[in-house]
Amino acid sequence: MERILRYSLDHRRVIRLIFQREGRLQQRNVQVLALGKDRVRLASRRPREEWEMDLADMLGADYARGDEGQGEA
Repeated sequence: MERILRYSLDHRRVIRLIFQREGRLQQRNVQVLALGKDRVRLASRRPREEWEMDLADMLGADYARGDEGQGEA
């Protein structure tokens, strides 16, 4: 999962993320803005917001639809 988070940060690409937030499972297309040892800062377009969360709350990550992880399109 860290590889996909790093890909989003390094290439400014959107990824699909499944996580737990406020006790609920969520899936969103997000872009990683900052990646620390235990936390990550994310931005989503729908709804438009930025937030920071613990890496432990992330359950899965994948490339966004149409992205095969090749870097620049």
